[in-house]
Amino acid sequence: MKVPAGRTTVIVAASIGAACSAVDVVREVALETGRHLLERSITKNYGQSYKETVDRMFESVMVATLTPGEDGADSAEVEPLTGSDDFGTDASVDDAAALLDELEAVEAAMDLAPIELEVAVLREARVDGRFVPIELSDGDTIRDGVGRADDGDNIKIRFEVNQQCHVYAVWIDATGWVTPIFPRSDAYSHVNPATPDLTYTLPEGNQWFFLDEHRGIENLYFIASHEAIPNLESAIGDLLGKERTLQAGLDQPIPVEEPYAIMRGIGGTREGRLSSVRTSDDRVHDVKSQVFIAEFASSDLVVTRWFRHE
Repeated sequence: MKVPAGRTTVIVAASIGAACSAVDVVREVALETGRHLLERSITKNYGQSYKETVDRMFESVMVATLTPGEDGADSAEVEPLTGSDDFGTDASVDDAAALLDELEAVEAAMDLAPIELEVAVLREARVDGRFVPIELSDGDTIRDGVGRADDGDNIKIRFEVNQQCHVYAVWIDATGWVTPIFPRSDAYSHVNPATPDLTYTLPEGNQWFFLDEHRGIENLYFIASHEAIPNLESAIGDLLGKERTLQAGLDQPIPVEEPYAIMRGIGGTREGRLSSVRTSDDRVHDVKSQVFIAEFASSDLVVTRWFRHE
């Protein structure tokens, strides 16, 4: 991660394997399982070349958004807070905690605020003949209108950041097909860096995304970074505008069976403010959002929202 000018951070190279909780282990296993199943569907449905491009997208996200203290962070671009930046493998968890506390104190003294990414993913449902926006939580069920036109959901995405930063949003559907939606999509184009305190609504006005007939797990990724991520932009550019074509001999796509939920650099969450949104019938409703707060002022964020398409 490139640290913006004026920012100071620290790399903590402490061995804390013994302190790793069972919950952390289970989370990592679930994450790897989700990626494996997603990649399996991508490869079977769209081929090895497409899968490699998606892998390149994910790897650029994982490398570029390393949080201070994670293995592999680039120590050449940081300044240590103490007289030594090498604690060896015998450093204790207390050493690491003390240094991270020192980092927070330095950032607070420099009046550096963490990135806050406020996100709302909404489904538009029919209630008593009217369209009503409902905030989606991870794991919720959405339904397409294929074969049930009066019962299909539509989707709208809204986000806001508290400071200038680069935002990338990518939707991977239930077959593993990737649709970039910010800053560029097939239908519109925005410009990075994102403007602070401006609500981005995708799509705008009373337009909503509709769901196709492919059912399974859908993943929506948001990346908020202090700096542009060229490798990610390159991979997204290669995926943008591709024509969906199933592998030869495949009548139906292989569905994605588990979420691949990447959550990185998050120090906390809180409920967002109410804001207004227009439904397809041009009515205005107030909706809620969730705010994801970076762990440190120098941290970048990766947030995943996922749902079941049935």
